Amino acid sequence: FQYPTADWVGIYCLNQRHKNICNIQKDVFTEDYEEEWFEPHLNPNADGRSGFAAKKDIKKGHVSGLWDAATALNIPGTDLERLKTFADGESQKYKELYNFLYIYGHDGGQGSTGSDFYCSFLSFHTFANHDCNHDPNFRDLYYEKEWAKELWEKWNPVGTRIMKELDHVTIASRDVAKGEMITDDYSHWDGFAHDKGEQLGVHAQFKEWCGEDYDPWEE
Repeated sequence: FQYPTADWVGIYCLNQRHKNICNIQKDVFTEDYEEEWFEPHLNPNADGRSGFAAKKDIKKGHVSGLWDAATALNIPGTDLERLKTFADGESQKYKELYNFLYIYGHDGGQGSTGSDFYCSFLSFHTFANHDCNHDPNFRDLYYEKEWAKELWEKWNPVGTRIMKELDHVTIASRDVAKGEMITDDYSHWDGFAHDKGEQLGVHAQFKEWCGEDYDPWEE
């Protein structure tokens, strides 16, 4: 598999309809120094859930997650499946490694890149908790920018060339107050709760976090 050339991008971007996508690196991919905006919180709640919180007030639309892309471990899906066969054996170390990747990682979920699996070891966003009230304060690009849906739903040379960044960008979906825990919506993560969790059996995980009556796909 070869990435599209810059010439393909140039031809694609001649169409003004693709303006937002073609300007994404300039308009959306901004620098974000996580230590400036976030800080870890260990067991801050009565339920004992750790996570990370806003270090200062964050405005709606704040772009984060590029540190994830810069530090992400990229694992071919076939390698992850092979690791699982070792984890299913007797080795406790392999079990711990596979469980960490499964809990904190996610697959590419972007057409031909879906076979790639990412896990960021050095980013605060790795430890964002699922929001049980259907009101996460950070969401991914797909849900925050209507025009961005085309990056996942249709093949295009821009998306293919910057797929790693696309899979990690996360945007503040509302204003976030200093000290507020950072949350995401795990039900929208391709590979975590795909097909309403029937294939991967993640219903129990959501209920463990949010209670027996919780429906992760309720709007």
